[in-house]
Amino acid sequence: MEPQDRASGWGAPERDIALAEFAPTAQRILDAARRVLERDGYSGLTLRRIGREAGETKSLIVYHFGDKDGLIAALVDSLWHEEDMDLVRRLGDLPDAPADRLRALIDVHHALALETPDYRVYFDLLPNLMRDASARRRHAQLNASYRAMGVMATAGTALDDDERQALACLLLAVGEGAGALVLLDPEGFDHDAAFALLQTLCALRAGVLPAGAAGAAGASPTGFAGATVGGGAALAGGLPPSMADPTAGMAPVARRLLEGAIKVLARDGLEKLTFEAVADASGEPRSATTYYFGEKRSLVAAAHDTLLYRAQQRTARRLRADASAPRSPLAGAPSRIPGGPRAFRTMYELLPAVLVDDDLCRRHVAFLAWLRAELTAAAARRGEPSSPALVDLTLAVTYGLPIQLLQGSRSIAAEPVLEMWESLVAGFGA
Repeated sequence: MEPQDRASGWGAPERDIALAEFAPTAQRILDAARRVLERDGYSGLTLRRIGREAGETKSLIVYHFGDKDGLIAALVDSLWHEEDMDLVRRLGDLPDAPADRLRALIDVHHALALETPDYRVYFDLLPNLMRDASARRRHAQLNASYRAMGVMATAGTALDDDERQALACLLLAVGEGAGALVLLDPEGFDHDAAFALLQTLCALRAGVLPAGAAGAAGASPTGFAGATVGGGAALAGGLPPSMADPTAGMAPVARRLLEGAIKVLARDGLEKLTFEAVADASGEPRSATTYYFGEKRSLVAAAHDTLLYRAQQRTARRLRADASAPRSPLAGAPSRIPGGPRAFRTMYELLPAVLVDDDLCRRHVAFLAWLRAELTAAAARRGEPSSPALVDLTLAVTYGLPIQLLQGSRSIAAEPVLEMWESLVAGFGA
């Protein structure tokens, strides 16, 4: 049973630290932890270093947060604390109209996606949250409470309980995926249009769209306007060129080293990607790593480009094979690009390095441009309507859902969320 919020009557999510006001000392510790993380990276985020930065003792940190995992969970939660409280207040202040609560929920997810400094810290922490079982459990609990707020906000709609759960998970995925896309591709990702379309599609699906609003959305620049059938202007310039295979022309030893590097990334993360670890994973001498790649940055770039190239090849095959599949390419994209949560885990291991490297970021943006064009072309081959906003929304789901699955795979069933996404896409074409 969820505790009741006396002001609103709606259930308030229950969790250890989330939605609680931090004591001044605890807040100073969290602020210091954030500074240490931004300056020294996750490997430098030790209780001793945080204590020095905050001017507090290690024992006081343990008193407030228990251990490093507890502090990290509180740090992640503190990133969104004010927005959480704002959502709870807004839901309590709104009239009983389900459409207003749904709109408030999506508006908050949109606002959160634009908190780029917070998301940069979050993505610095995410690889370690995914890898550490205790931290992963704590983060899964936080995500469960965010989904609980989504379920609260959709009470009174035409959705049944299971559909409300699926939509809450989907909206959290959109928010987190949009947070990544805003950081990676701020010029190319039109978050205003994507979230405006999300508002309309969710209202349609939940049965709370005001009379006549669907027609107005069709004429609105933030609704269904720009929808194309059969490609239209979206393909007028043709598809962006596919990436070249980064391993073409590599010596066999260099290829083995690169495969070893990708294996280390997937297993141990970027912090453990040392030349010694790559040598052990590949069975090649350490000197060969230095000879072929020179420095860690070159090895990271080669791994990043190889992963994108493989994702591109896999995606192209699957999208082009979807011409006769029952699920439309836009509806099916989150389960096909670039190969499920396992592939995304390695991408998110690399994301902190990509975000601080302009050259790597440009290459990732080029991959996103290719994805947009391929998704539009796949819809055109089936004669299905699409729009830039719908494609951007598809990418947000695609980038965000793996985070949810990797953090809480036992508590989240992917299929209902994908079915909910499919029903929203079907609403676009209705």
